[in-house]
Amino acid sequence: MIEMTPLNGDRDDDRNTRLLPTFKKISTKQSPAQKPLRSSLWLDSWLFEWITLTFSVACFIAISIVLWIYDKKVRPEMAYGLSLNTIVSVLATGCKSALVLVIGEAISQLKWQWFQDPKQRQGQLIGMQRFDAASRGPLGSLMIVIHHRAQSLVSLGAAIIILLLAFDPFMQQILSYPVHPTMDTSTTASAFAPQLRGFILQDNPGTPIIELDGNTLGDELDDSFTQGFFSRQDFSVPPHCSSGNCTWNEFSSVGICSSCSDMTSTVLLDCKLPPRTEAFNRTCKLSFPGSVVQEFRFTNTFLEDTPVLEHLSEIIWKPMDMRVQLRGLLSEDSDGYVFNLPNYTLAGVTNPLTTVAYVKLGLYHTPLSPNASVSDGLYIKNATGCSLSTCLRNYNILVKNGEPSVQIGDIDFGTIYLKHPGATLYRAEIGDDGGYANPLCWMPGPPDAAGYEETRDFAFCHGRMYLLGEVRSYLPPTKGVSWAFSDTYGMWYRFSEGSGEDYGGGELIMKQLERVGLEKAIANIAASLTKHGLEITNHSVNGTVHVTNVFVNVRWPWMILPGLLVLLGAIFLVVTITVSKKSHIPLWKSSALAAYYHGLEKLEDGDNDHDELKTASTMEKKAEEENVRLQRSEKNGRLVLRQQGASEVDPAPSTRMSSSLSSLEQHPQRERDSTLLQLVEPGSVNTNFETPSKKRTAAHPAYADPSMPSRMLEAYVE
Repeated sequence: MIEMTPLNGDRDDDRNTRLLPTFKKISTKQSPAQKPLRSSLWLDSWLFEWITLTFSVACFIAISIVLWIYDKKVRPEMAYGLSLNTIVSVLATGCKSALVLVIGEAISQLKWQWFQDPKQRQGQLIGMQRFDAASRGPLGSLMIVIHHRAQSLVSLGAAIIILLLAFDPFMQQILSYPVHPTMDTSTTASAFAPQLRGFILQDNPGTPIIELDGNTLGDELDDSFTQGFFSRQDFSVPPHCSSGNCTWNEFSSVGICSSCSDMTSTVLLDCKLPPRTEAFNRTCKLSFPGSVVQEFRFTNTFLEDTPVLEHLSEIIWKPMDMRVQLRGLLSEDSDGYVFNLPNYTLAGVTNPLTTVAYVKLGLYHTPLSPNASVSDGLYIKNATGCSLSTCLRNYNILVKNGEPSVQIGDIDFGTIYLKHPGATLYRAEIGDDGGYANPLCWMPGPPDAAGYEETRDFAFCHGRMYLLGEVRSYLPPTKGVSWAFSDTYGMWYRFSEGSGEDYGGGELIMKQLERVGLEKAIANIAASLTKHGLEITNHSVNGTVHVTNVFVNVRWPWMILPGLLVLLGAIFLVVTITVSKKSHIPLWKSSALAAYYHGLEKLEDGDNDHDELKTASTMEKKAEEENVRLQRSEKNGRLVLRQQGASEVDPAPSTRMSSSLSSLEQHPQRERDSTLLQLVEPGSVNTNFETPSKKRTAAHPAYADPSMPSRMLEAYVE
């Protein structure tokens, strides 16, 4: 609507202002042919909602496809700094936003069905506000669910909107990025672990290994024995790994192993001694079943009529030793003796390269009687037997973040063979290189009736395996003790103690042995010898080099709720469309114009509007033509939107009228009146300059305004 600005009226000779004539409004409304046609397809159908729902489903499917493609894969490096989280977040936002729009429109449509259903008892006008609030957000949805007690169809849509609050948090929990190592195939990658396929010492037949008056053990084994006995270091050899993360398949390697067992119940003590009242010097014997006998002495003397008993309290010896067995042939004057394996077993190992036994003797302080044998008071406190021999073990090696982990499997002590079983040895051959005259051979697995097989994997022969018997030289000597008998108390008491052998530093070594125990000491020596072999070996096992990469891990259970919400949203839309069609409800959805054109009708309102404007598109077209103003109602004074009539003015007549009115100021009074009358259509001039009638006021609300000057010119468009 075009409102004309007030014009100055003409003044007469008495200087009274004369109100110019009132004009009718000149319509400038376009004809239907001139106005562009608007398609009602979006407003009067569910096409837009179907497209929006399809977009929501497509976004969810796209999320699923993207996650499926990158699941368990290395995290992708995308252009422009994009990340997988960004893509999922954008798609999730589109999915959720489209779903909210669809659910909101469906709830708005159910509003009209709710008030049309005669079965509804809750038809209060406030329901319009509840439905409108439910279509806008979770708070309104929660309120309508409570108000309807979750028993209406709209409650399903409201519940979906409420649950959509968890849509984004669930989508954020789908992706995680664990760090895993992957294979490094670059040329600089390297991983290898040392492997022994033979004896711990390199084969050098030119080096003498046995001499009549000593040994040629050398510094290499000397250091290994010493470190094994005294050191607390880790004797494993770390593998080489270029990246700090490497793996190896399980592999086998030769080494030196030990096995110990408690022999307290099986040790044999052969000792027959006179009573303490006699002086004596007797020999006693210790042995394990089938082993070499160890002899030691008991002496009883008198110090001022006090018996003093001296004997060995801690005895260490070798129950069986391959080198001792071989060197025993040298005691004969003639040549031509056959060396056979002793077939001796200790601690589960048959024919070990060497053995060590430790026995601790005790003496009861109170004798049975003065005439009882001293040997009756002797007892074995404890006895331990250990075997030391070649073995084969399985290794599982892993390097993670630069820290190696070496897991060693079960031990296979294999079987010892002679390279030339039954061969006759002569004194000359048993000399400096006697070990190579008939060297020892070793092969994994149980004894084979076919004997030694040189082609067997990890099978080897080596003359220097005899040298392991030298381990006894690095253990402490036997330890002696002296007892004196007190007639006053009638019991033995410790008189003194010391080394039973002339051995430098024996007390220090014995304390070390007592601290760690024989089993641990022998195990450390075996580990030290194996370490020495691994450090000088030329064999190795290649591993796999890994580099640390970040992977994509999709936690699929977090997709369940978003997927269900999309599915329920689609079902809710289909049900809403079905209910709307069956109820023959106009498709108004969330149109704000429906309440205007089909608003509240009071019982006393007698107006009858036959133009129902049933569709949203016709209401929108009509709204473009309607002019309303928020004013007080003439009936009851309420603030209402009052219809004002057509508001579009033809620009050509308006311009012409404005131009003519402007030119009036340049002509005399009579000419201005004549010109003004020509501009006005016949019958449009209000010749009554008094206050407009009630009927005129009702037709033209502008006249009802008492503040309007009587000289103002108004134009109204019919």
